[in-house]
Amino acid sequence: MVRLLRILSWFLVLVSFSGVSRSLATPEPLSLSSEQSDGHITLDELGAYVATLDMVWDGTIGFYWRDLNSTRTASYHADVIFPAASVMKVAILLYVYAHVPEFDDTEYDLLYQMVVYSNNWSANAMLALGAGGGVDDGYSAQLGAEEMTTMLHTLGLSDTVQLYPYDAGQDGYQMRLSMITPAVRRDPADGYATESVPVTDPWMQTTAEEISQVFLWIDECRNGTGRLLQHFPETLSAKRCQEMLDILAQSSDATRLVAGLPPGTRVEHKGAWLDDMQADVGIIRLDGHEYLVAIYAYREGYLLDDAVRPLIARISQTIAQAYQFDSRPSPPAPLPR
Repeated sequence: MVRLLRILSWFLVLVSFSGVSRSLATPEPLSLSSEQSDGHITLDELGAYVATLDMVWDGTIGFYWRDLNSTRTASYHADVIFPAASVMKVAILLYVYAHVPEFDDTEYDLLYQMVVYSNNWSANAMLALGAGGGVDDGYSAQLGAEEMTTMLHTLGLSDTVQLYPYDAGQDGYQMRLSMITPAVRRDPADGYATESVPVTDPWMQTTAEEISQVFLWIDECRNGTGRLLQHFPETLSAKRCQEMLDILAQSSDATRLVAGLPPGTRVEHKGAWLDDMQADVGIIRLDGHEYLVAIYAYREGYLLDDAVRPLIARISQTIAQAYQFDSRPSPPAPLPR
């Protein structure tokens, strides 16, 4: 009964929030003591909180949270398919590091532009480089997208795909459809998960939980454990995985996850924005806590920044506050297999 009353109180607060969210300006970074809080929500209540928020959001929210120092998780619509958009660039980052043992200054600058400023041409250049071509080789960029998707499937991500370079269009994909390996050649119309939003780009898709795994694998690797070191022992190391996280920590996007956190918080993340969907996924290190969060927000039609950025920032802030209010000791993390 107590929990039901708490959920009802969240609903009333969020109804008032939804009525003004369309006119809110992009928020400044928030304090954990901000009066914009949705109450003392605990970590165990995060999934229910986002489900309640989804009730008043005129669209679909995908959410996944995991504490990096324990086995604790929370999710809502975590297996729903969303457009991958620019969050896929973290998978490209992993792909090119796994296939290129070292970078020259020009290549490193392209990596920086891809992640920090979300430059699409630089992302295509990294796909081409990972496939063994030159940075301006369109054929190699196409091949790199296919190879990266196969790599992700091999690592266990069945619903995360990128089947052509950025800005190539579906026609470019159709031209090479017969050349794609059977493991990659899957028609999105056949369905990948239990549900999907109406996507603007059916050839570049993921879920909140699956794209989170890429961040988790890189973080495991920087600690000297995990499947990446097993699959790519000649190219990846704890040092190189830390390098990837350091690049992600320099992202210029401070309007979504970062806007819900105190200034100076380290956030290793990648955001994305399309006409009808925005997302932010990353690892947050705050006051001794380390956790991963993925938030996708879809709404049919044109999605205004002033509607969705405060939504993502508010969820981010609520998670950070939940760590303050959570008194339950975290169980020990399982030993690496």
